[in-house]
Amino acid sequence: MARIFKYIAYILSGILILVLLLLLFTQTPVFRNIVREKAVKAVNEQFNGTWALERLDGNFFSNLTLHGFSVKLHPDDTLVSFDRLLLNYSLLPLLDDMVQVNEIVLDGLHGNMVQKPDSSWTFQKLFPQKSVKEDTIPDEPLKLTFDLGLLRLNDGRVNFQTLDTIVPAHVKELNMEVGGIYGPNSLSMELGHLGFLTPPGITDLEHFQVEISREDTTWFINDFEFRTPRNQMSAEGNY
Repeated sequence: MARIFKYIAYILSGILILVLLLLLFTQTPVFRNIVREKAVKAVNEQFNGTWALERLDGNFFSNLTLHGFSVKLHPDDTLVSFDRLLLNYSLLPLLDDMVQVNEIVLDGLHGNMVQKPDSSWTFQKLFPQKSVKEDTIPDEPLKLTFDLGLLRLNDGRVNFQTLDTIVPAHVKELNMEVGGIYGPNSLSMELGHLGFLTPPGITDLEHFQVEISREDTTWFINDFEFRTPRNQMSAEGNY
């Protein structure tokens, strides 16, 4: 009997060591590079264009950092790119049907929005057209709650080529801080800051902030402030 327990202890010890080795392997650059290559390959197979990611960091259990991301329709036509995307999140709340993202930091976002004569946008080409099939299964109500602690956008730039002359040719030094909660029984958003610069002759946005929430059918707006170099406006209310 003692020999049986001894064998069982050896087996359990071996399994524990194997699990620990696997966990350690997930923290190595080799594993992260494998995940990066597999993810990029899968995305390129599912969508049009060329999707690229230079490096992937993080422990996967609580944080990830993406470096050097870009999407191109043609070799010299970048639709969107960014220098770094940092994600801090918690996995345990998933047990309570909650997706909890503590922080998202996006650095160096650069986008090109081009509108074609038929009013469609070039980025729509990224998504393959699928045959329309009649959906016989009714949509189920959303059961998950999404909790975003903070989304911070630093020093972004978006270029526009549109049919509407009111839209500026670009916005640069685009900075934003926003957070919120969305779920079956809750909805709130807190925009702490939004600001950007535009070409000469078009008003810059120095600061925009607002808190929006909903309870039943009533909407609440608090701490509304809109400021440009020439104007400033603030308001609060229930609707």
